[in-house]
Amino acid sequence: MNSIIKISDSEKEVMEVIWAAEEWITIPSIHEKLLENKKWAYNTVGTFVQRLCEKGFLQSKREGKANSYKAIVSKDSYKRALTQSFLNEIHNGSQKSLISCLFDVKLSNEKIDKLLEMLNKE
Repeated sequence: MNSIIKISDSEKEVMEVIWAAEEWITIPSIHEKLLENKKWAYNTVGTFVQRLCEKGFLQSKREGKANSYKAIVSKDSYKRALTQSFLNEIHNGSQKSLISCLFDVKLSNEKIDKLLEMLNKE
């Protein structure tokens, strides 16, 4: 995923359900999971799924009378692309600028150590 394709907050909520499933999932199953927190109509969920297919986030396959869906874009891949997009848009691609902003925020020594450890892995 070289360039980030923007998805709405609602589409991201649908993706969260699909990412959590880790296997092929149908719209009724997605809708059922989303009903725990959202009162979206079944057709609304179907519209979000269709948009995600069009944006290249999902693949579909026919199973009997229903379609099943699976993520093409992994959650980690999407997070990395979002982070890179943020870095480019807000900090002109400068990791130094981003880190400088992070250190302006009060961080615990433990969080600073973890951040430095992650940076040293590169």
